[in-house]
Amino acid sequence: TGVLRRHPSLRWQLTKEEMDSYPKLQKEILLNASKLVGPEGGLVYATCAINRAENEEVADWFSQAEFERWPFRQQGTERRALLPNIHNTDGFFVARWRRRSRTQTLVRDNPAPNKDK
Repeated sequence: TGVLRRHPSLRWQLTKEEMDSYPKLQKEILLNASKLVGPEGGLVYATCAINRAENEEVADWFSQAEFERWPFRQQGTERRALLPNIHNTDGFFVARWRRRSRTQTLVRDNPAPNKDK
């Protein structure tokens, strides 16, 4: 949907069924790609879409204990959307995370016991 500005005829070629199938496919791709990221490595999820279900909802869904948000400096958030009407470009969405080191994941999943009790 991000290229509709340059290819407006796509609006009438895409079916609702096709559009509804993209988030599931994107989740599978994102999950499989996440398995290939090494300790402290980055994971970028990018689409050429402006569909909330395919973008923000997939990024919301991807909540893995071994990954942390990796914000863009200028935005202060790990997500960025480029919109045709605002940025004079095709529509894009980017979200990114960084894999925690093995030590960070272990500490987060198994916090030290509280010795004050």
